[in-house]
Amino acid sequence: MNKRLLKMGLLGLGAGASFIVGNKFRRYGHVSIDASDPIVPSDKMIPTLFIHGYGGNRLSFGPMISRFERDGYGRKDMVIIVDIDGSLHVEGQLRSAQPFIQILFKNDIASVEKQSAWLYHIMQFLFGAYGIKQVDFVGHSMGGVSILRYLTECRDALDAPVVAHAISIGAPYNDHNVAQTTPQIEDLLLTDAGPIETTPLYRYFEKTMRHLPKNLQFLNIAGDLKDGNDGAVSVNSALSLRYLVQNQLNYHELIVSGRKAAHRLLHENQRVDDSIYTFLWKKHK
Repeated sequence: MNKRLLKMGLLGLGAGASFIVGNKFRRYGHVSIDASDPIVPSDKMIPTLFIHGYGGNRLSFGPMISRFERDGYGRKDMVIIVDIDGSLHVEGQLRSAQPFIQILFKNDIASVEKQSAWLYHIMQFLFGAYGIKQVDFVGHSMGGVSILRYLTECRDALDAPVVAHAISIGAPYNDHNVAQTTPQIEDLLLTDAGPIETTPLYRYFEKTMRHLPKNLQFLNIAGDLKDGNDGAVSVNSALSLRYLVQNQLNYHELIVSGRKAAHRLLHENQRVDDSIYTFLWKKHK
């Protein structure tokens, strides 16, 4: 084949691939619009909010949400972008019975404290604008920690929906650094009585667990690449939550293994997808 034509063909393939990837990236941050669908009454809606981890973006949960839509579990009705100052930019409108809401933080490396405060702002918006009474949460990595902090701080808020279910995926509940990946994975041994050593984050939760919603159901998912960690978070850190919540709520655990048990692939894992479906939506089928 003519080298010039081959080069042009390869360039064309590269440009085409870049267009497809770029188009997917944009799509994962937008809503699924079907204005012909009737709007379900707000008291019949149970939105599921997806919260990414440290440095996350629309690709963190975008593909998972698309798979859930494809499988008929619900629809992505809304994307809420939280600006650096905490203001909300809302795309879409809640219309369906099981709407998915993708949360994107412009400051994607903000602290757990800031993220949990922003979650409260989002919950106030859903309650005030739509009258939403109940929601579910799904969080990856630091997003799961931020969800837990929100739950311990805002149980009695009268201007926010009740959280019925929460799912954390690869969340570091007993790490000193819950954000950036550290050179060594923190792995504080668990015993029958709990962690042999606790971090400031864990001790904070020890003091606040009594504020969790009373009827909350919690699914805690950890990844294990056969080294006791998912490449970023240890199984011991993720499952240390067990000793914080014991006897306080309906708590479940799942450890997934295999190549897609890697931290950055946990939200691309079929077993994780299946467990979320079973925990949140199977009863409605």
